[in-house]
Amino acid sequence: MSTEADTSDTVVIGHTIPAALTDERRGGGEYPAYGYLWHLAAAGVVDLRPADDGDYHVEHAVWFDRRLRREPARIALIDTGLADHPNLEHAIVRDLSIDFGSHEGGAAYRGRNEKPDDFFRRLGVEGTAADRAWREPRGRLPGLADRAAVESLLTALAPDLPADRLRALVGELARRIGRGVVLRDITAQDQRYPSHGTASAGLLVGAPRFKKGPRPDEAEFDDSALPVFGVDPWSEVIPIATSFEPDPMQLTLALLYAVANGADVIHMPRGTDSPDHPQRPDPRMDHGGTRYVTNPDWDLFEAVLLAVSRRVPVVCAAGNSGDDRLGYPAALAAGADGRNGVIAVGAVTALGRRAGYSNYGPGLTLVAPSNDSRVYSRHQMRLDPRDKTAASHNWAIHDSLDGGYVEFSHQAPVTLDIPGARGFRGGVAAGPRDMESADYTLFGGTSAASAIVAGIAALMCRAMRTDRDRGERGLLIKRSLIEAASHTLDGRELLPDISNRDDPRSARELAALNFGAGLVNAAVAIDEVAQRP
Repeated sequence: MSTEADTSDTVVIGHTIPAALTDERRGGGEYPAYGYLWHLAAAGVVDLRPADDGDYHVEHAVWFDRRLRREPARIALIDTGLADHPNLEHAIVRDLSIDFGSHEGGAAYRGRNEKPDDFFRRLGVEGTAADRAWREPRGRLPGLADRAAVESLLTALAPDLPADRLRALVGELARRIGRGVVLRDITAQDQRYPSHGTASAGLLVGAPRFKKGPRPDEAEFDDSALPVFGVDPWSEVIPIATSFEPDPMQLTLALLYAVANGADVIHMPRGTDSPDHPQRPDPRMDHGGTRYVTNPDWDLFEAVLLAVSRRVPVVCAAGNSGDDRLGYPAALAAGADGRNGVIAVGAVTALGRRAGYSNYGPGLTLVAPSNDSRVYSRHQMRLDPRDKTAASHNWAIHDSLDGGYVEFSHQAPVTLDIPGARGFRGGVAAGPRDMESADYTLFGGTSAASAIVAGIAALMCRAMRTDRDRGERGLLIKRSLIEAASHTLDGRELLPDISNRDDPRSARELAALNFGAGLVNAAVAIDEVAQRP
């Protein structure tokens, strides 16, 4: 199958990418074929075998080969929202979905197929529709109903927190919870910013549509849609929405809500500005202030995050600015001498190179497969030779870079999207009939890489035979992921970028900065935890 690709950021995909393009046809806009589940194969979740018809067949999926427990692991996804999607119907814990971004005490949205009266009754709001028309109904926050519940959970998680700081934290969180959960009679599909979370959830727990049955092992697949899988289609997701620029108390409440409602894994695919960075004026504030709050609030958030992570692994995206320091809160992975369960995930391309945008540096835990981006700097050139704009580029100047040219990778993970302008692709059709519904998209960044690792952490939770290590499960999962990681991808050694050719550090040091412990390996990591008594 050969289909013309878009001109720049979006590659046309069907069941495979079109045939390979020779160097002589540079700029033709066509791309070599690859299996749309290549990222799962690179991460050790499945094996892909090329088929005679040009497609790829899935073999040796860890879901079946490792005979994992049937009970789903619960992943708390802290993002800006998550829409209803037919490929996620089996996995979203909609009863616990909460939005701290639009209301301090949380807001709840109706499920797509949920009747309004059932929705309000579920959250403890009685009365008729007419009664609710003149007042904004409020419910109680599941798992954190009052001050006593907050204080009890914090005391158990962070017993070393000084009494004065504990009182301040409990007081602020209790104030927010006291405002009640706002119940909004609109569906989750109508949230303002659900596309990023939906794409992340697709990589975590997405499954093909079913003709019947609620879960993957009880259903026949609907052949009219792409059979796209997430890392662990048998696990479930609690959607926890925050704002684009969350304050520390909002994030702290999101973490406590996740723990209070039984999260086995916490995934934070979005970062925020580090409180350690210099403050800058915020033009939106008339009094000339900054958008940063006081450092003590961030200190409290960090204390809670590190404490939570010992019990529940917290998987964070390393950042997409290409800097030699990790984004926030991924940078906390190195805190407490690394004895925490914060897992900082960078991105590696299908060619075994650090993705052009991926942050790196001390504290990076490991990497996972994702897409690539162009780099055009004094030290490195990484351009897409198959892009239609490539025909006008002077490729001869690569010879003057003395090894600074890095091959661009066109492969990207395939995941779920929502139709229309609010979708990740903005409603732009991707090409073949498979993609015209806008239910699927190419995704990337360290968001995609961290989603893959969070899904593998869920698989590891299902592989554990007992709850004996529940109190320090975050530490165990982080340590096992590090021990299982490898510095090869498809038999090819991971190659670090030399962003400065005068860098005196050794190849080993540069590899650790670029890739941390190496590329995640689901099969080996699952075996690591499954062998524990």
